[in-house]
Amino acid sequence: MATTHRVHRVREQLHRVLSDIVRALKDPRVQFVTVVDVEVTPDLRHVKMFFSMLGSEDEKKQALQALEKASGHIRREISGRVRLRHTPEITVAYDATAERAAHLTELIDQAGAVTDFAEGDAT
Repeated sequence: MATTHRVHRVREQLHRVLSDIVRALKDPRVQFVTVVDVEVTPDLRHVKMFFSMLGSEDEKKQALQALEKASGHIRREISGRVRLRHTPEITVAYDATAERAAHLTELIDQAGAVTDFAEGDAT
């Protein structure tokens, strides 16, 4: 088992490397994809890559499919760029954190507008 410090360092390095690899992919479906986070198992054998992108639900699904299809290429690129005993298996997941944050901000703004309107009536 790797130490937590080593796992953290490998995670950061894989995040940088995966961002570079995804940015260099020629598939037009991943043109606007951003790697936002990476999770690494304690044994360093499995990596979960989280991505985000702007676009419709269909475009997001297509990007997910393209990244899953390219996972072999991505894994081969990692083996050449990162020195690890075992090249980790890659899984891909969409991260909707930015969308949820934008939605919550919109709800807060709407609540503030209602409060401002109600305070204007009270005076």
